[in-house]
Amino acid sequence: MKKILFSICILISSTISLGQESSEAQIIPPNTIHKLGIHAGTTSGLGISYKALFNNKTMLQLVSIPVASKYTKLINSGISLKLKFKDLPEWDFYYYGALNHIYDESTEYNNYYDEMSNNDDYTRTTLSKFNTSAGISIEYGKGEFIKWNIQLGYGIYNLGTEEWRTLPSVGTTIDFSLNSK
Repeated sequence: MKKILFSICILISSTISLGQESSEAQIIPPNTIHKLGIHAGTTSGLGISYKALFNNKTMLQLVSIPVASKYTKLINSGISLKLKFKDLPEWDFYYYGALNHIYDESTEYNNYYDEMSNNDDYTRTTLSKFNTSAGISIEYGKGEFIKWNIQLGYGIYNLGTEEWRTLPSVGTTIDFSLNSK
C-alpha cells in the first residue's frame, strides 16, 4: 500500500511540476535576409530594389526610382510578393504577384513668346497608370550573397483605364545580400 501511495505522489508531482520548461519565453531570432539591388520590370517597377526574404519562404520586394528636373517628374515604383515553391542548392523557384505605378508629369514650352499676355505658352501633361502581373520567378546564385532573378508572367497594363490591355510581363533583378552568412 505504501508503494502505491508513493507511486501516486510521484506521478502527481511529476505532472504538476514544470520539469525542464523555462518560465521565460524563448526568443528565436527571425530568419530574415535583406537584399539591395537593381530591378527592371514591365509590371514590377524600375530602379533600386529592396528585398526581404522571411524564413526562406516568403519574399517582399520594393522597387522605385524618382527622376526630376525643372520640366519633368517621373516616379516608377513597384511591389512584388513572392512565395517559394522549390528550393534547390543554386536555384530557387517562386510564384509571384506584382503591382506597378508609373507617374509622369512633363512640361513642354512652345517656341514663341506671347507679348500681349507677357507669359510663355506651355503644355503640362500628367500620366498616372497602374500595371499588375502574376507568374513564376526564378532565382540563381551560389549561396545568398549575390543572386540573379528573372520573372516571367502575364500582366494587365493601364489597369482601370479604357486603354487597358493584357500582355506577357518580364522583369530581372541583380541583388546583393546585406546579412547572409
